[in-house]
Amino acid sequence: MSVDKLHPNVEEFKLFINAHPEIVLKIRKSGDPLQIYYNKWVKYGEDESVWGISGGNTRESKNDYKDLMDQIVKYTEKMDVNKIQEHVKRFNKILDTIQFMIGDFASQNKPKEHARQQTDLFNWFKD
Repeated sequence: MSVDKLHPNVEEFKLFINAHPEIVLKIRKSGDPLQIYYNKWVKYGEDESVWGISGGNTRESKNDYKDLMDQIVKYTEKMDVNKIQEHVKRFNKILDTIQFMIGDFASQNKPKEHARQQTDLFNWFKD
């Protein structure tokens, strides 16, 4: 079984693309073939102005993540566990009601099938 190795330039391009998820999103949104972006990379390299990326992007995303986590922690501190438990109980009652209704509908359909089978049996004797 042979394992095809990529050309070193292609490997470098792959690492570059994987290091910049905003470029991956741009490629996916455009629908253009990857070859176009590879040719651009060969011609211009990793020049940030060509690719429309900024060097501080990773720090900003880390700060955004930290802010999001802080907001989640503040939100969870303010939550009232008793209210959540009441909502869960109500939701459970709703699910029980839906299950009962489904069971009722299913039981209503069974006699129809059973009656149909009985009429088929009587039709055997008519011939």
